[in-house]
Amino acid sequence: MTRATRRGVLGGLAALSAPLPALAAPSPDAELIRACARYLHLEAAIEGRTGPEALLDVDQTSYWPEYCSTQDLVIEAESQTPEGMAAMARVALLCFEGQAPGFWDDDGTQRIAFTLLAKLAGDEAVKEYEARCEGLLLRREASAAARAARPVPEIQEPTPAEKIERTRRAIPTLERALSAMKAEVAAWEAPA
Repeated sequence: MTRATRRGVLGGLAALSAPLPALAAPSPDAELIRACARYLHLEAAIEGRTGPEALLDVDQTSYWPEYCSTQDLVIEAESQTPEGMAAMARVALLCFEGQAPGFWDDDGTQRIAFTLLAKLAGDEAVKEYEARCEGLLLRREASAAARAARPVPEIQEPTPAEKIERTRRAIPTLERALSAMKAEVAAWEAPA
């Protein structure tokens, strides 16, 4: 059994009366970071839909209202910390993933990605990206025009006699295919 000393009691009382250490203040970007994490989660949920929801258009799913409100939160937020910027960058990277450059989409993932890109990297980065996209579109248009200018080879229709001959040659192959299918169906229906 320990014996309480005057010094020990006074030290304990001093410790109790000392002010509590200040708790760490929450990040000014806490809401933004949560919204970005929720957005990434909703994107994964929408992509991984199963059951009846997998057959619906995205805007018909139960995720859609929360998805839209979370997307608006992320777009409208102003990052104040490196952690907030990193969260926004993760969303922007996801939004650009699988997107072919040059296809501007006024609503949806490209809109959020471009908005976040402008906030994170500044308008100059967006202008440079748009210029690259414009160049890509011009090259694609030129390529399509070049293909359209090429002469199309003329395809000759077979004569009625050629059609009859092709059909006559195909009959044995069709008969073999039908026999194989009948045998397979019979095997399915045979008792085990």
